[in-house]
Amino acid sequence: MKKYKFSLDQVLEIRQNIETQRQGEFVQAMRVVDENTDILKGIEEDQQSFLERYHTRQQADLQPNECIQYHQYFHALEVSIDRQNENIELLREEAEEKRERLEEALRDKLVIEELKKENLRNFQKKLAKTEQMFSDDTSTITYNYRSKSGSGS
Repeated sequence: MKKYKFSLDQVLEIRQNIETQRQGEFVQAMRVVDENTDILKGIEEDQQSFLERYHTRQQADLQPNECIQYHQYFHALEVSIDRQNENIELLREEAEEKRERLEEALRDKLVIEELKKENLRNFQKKLAKTEQMFSDDTSTITYNYRSKSGSGS
């Protein structure tokens, strides 16, 4: 019996490899976004705890030079938060591009998989037709043999 072989198996394998690679790239990009979001949360937590310390010191005996230092640090934290937000936004855009490339790879692979399914169905139909023809031929030969054997007696 003839064995099924899909002529585009190599193409399908390449597309699967591309999909796997792009999936890894997307996961890595999302991991970087998460890491940078955690960094932002850390900066914001530092800002909050420093603000609480500032209010505590303000109620006590805050000196003018200390006040200037606090405000400089607050300003530095704000700049850091703004930069981190911009960085996260860029990283999210990059991750979105990688997600789109992953979806493209998935679509490309699905096209070949659908061709393979259709090709397999056609192969199975041809095989069934061939088997039916073989069965019909066998039946005809058997019938003719029995007919000749039975009438010759």
